[in-house]
Amino acid sequence: MQIPIINRLVPILALVLCVAQADVPKQLALPAAKRIALSGSPNVKALLARIEAAQAVVGQSRSARRPQVNAKAGLLYLRDVSIGNGDGDDTPFHQVGVSASWLLFDGFASTFRTAAAKAGVEATLADWEDGQRLLAQGVSISFLNCLLANESGRVAERDARFNRELLEEARKRYEAGAGPRVDVLNFSVRVQTAENALLGSQRQVRAARQTLAALLGLPAGQLPETTSLVPPEEKAVALPEADPAIAGACARRPDLRRYQHAMDQLRAAIEATRASYKPTLVAQASYALERTENPRFHTARDANSSIGLALSWNLFDGHLRKHTIAETKALLLATSEARNQLRIDIAADVRRNLDSAETTAKQYANQGKITGMFREIRDIVRQEYAAGLAPLTRLNEVQTDLVRAEGALSQARILHQQALEALATATATNLPRTD
Repeated sequence: MQIPIINRLVPILALVLCVAQADVPKQLALPAAKRIALSGSPNVKALLARIEAAQAVVGQSRSARRPQVNAKAGLLYLRDVSIGNGDGDDTPFHQVGVSASWLLFDGFASTFRTAAAKAGVEATLADWEDGQRLLAQGVSISFLNCLLANESGRVAERDARFNRELLEEARKRYEAGAGPRVDVLNFSVRVQTAENALLGSQRQVRAARQTLAALLGLPAGQLPETTSLVPPEEKAVALPEADPAIAGACARRPDLRRYQHAMDQLRAAIEATRASYKPTLVAQASYALERTENPRFHTARDANSSIGLALSWNLFDGHLRKHTIAETKALLLATSEARNQLRIDIAADVRRNLDSAETTAKQYANQGKITGMFREIRDIVRQEYAAGLAPLTRLNEVQTDLVRAEGALSQARILHQQALEALATATATNLPRTD
């Protein structure tokens, strides 16, 4: 049994209103960021307005099956232009009345038009849901990019701090005559290089936060300075098998459902056009007061009324309806093939993201081991350098390797989280819970 549209709109409106006008928290997690975006984005609100417009089209189509009542009043001037009376005076003719009509039968054309309008509402609702899905994907990408930029900044900051420590040691040795000036210059250069990298990462952080603010629909176009982003919790994720994941995605994806509703709308349009081959029966009634010379009506003399049935049947229209049906059938076929292509795309998308999630999980685990080994190597070489057992170039080499490994580790973690979000988007499970 299909759930009424109004009942399906209740959780949507609840999501929009639950965080409307809410302040951005100081600790912003990804699910909360998605909720803020889904409540504040003008694009999503515009799609919601289109749902209301589609609902109004349903009401318009239903109005054809209800009685139509018209009131009329008029003042006409009549002139007898028959032969010999061309110069006659104009005679005022006054009229006031009311008429009513009621469509009794039109071959069920109005019924099919209403069905087409309802399918249009469902299609628009699917568009709204797909807009949510894609917006949540954009928020997750931007959110994780912010975290990646933050991590790059932390790596650069740790690199700068490490080289400052070595610079202080090199200066003390140089001032004591126990070390060469080249060591001081070396670490000074590396400190400046790390600080340049830190400045670049800070600019990336600001740009990423501004992009995220735009997706959240914040009027100022920027996140509050007091708001920090909370990284997603790292936990083992059991990936589903490909075939069940594809089946679930096809059942949930609103863009695929939108094609089905569009096909229903076209089928109803075809039936509505076919219905016009049948006769139309209308009940009509009218009551009017009509009088010449002056509008002093007298109901006994000036009233007239009518009631009856009017039957009309369009027997030939130059094959207009035939070609209209042919056009709609062609559009139906095109929509069906587009739906089939989307099914193929969804299957490929799910398989691709499953492989990506599995691969990035292994890469992240391996990179963690690699980074740990590089950190151990760096610490050993630093001790050897302090004891005069390792050259400066070796310390520079292992520190560079560690910086790169830490950057790769941060990137691997974010890439894995992005892969999981991409998989959730492909299977239409990336929306935050409303409870």
